[in-house]
Amino acid sequence: MKTLKTLAILAVLSPATAMAESSVSASDLDKFRAAMTATNCMVNNEQQAGQVERDTGFSEAKLEAIVVELRKLGEIENMNDQGGIRLISGDCAK
Repeated sequence: MKTLKTLAILAVLSPATAMAESSVSASDLDKFRAAMTATNCMVNNEQQAGQVERDTGFSEAKLEAIVVELRKLGEIENMNDQGGIRLISGDCAK
């Protein structure tokens, strides 16, 4: 599964690159947030990445766009050098 590698690359992607997919709706963001909450607010391995992908049903491009958007909103932070991410808003706020 390439999802975790994709999420790792997101740390260096520009918003313009990720927005190649159509714009992200508020509903898309909410669905992603719910999926992240179900993985204890983090994606740090292939299993968690796969769960978020399955729970949302989104394409890799859509997931990339969502992560970039949530980074801009200050809702996603890097967990480690291997590319893990953590949601830090809503039920996942510190």
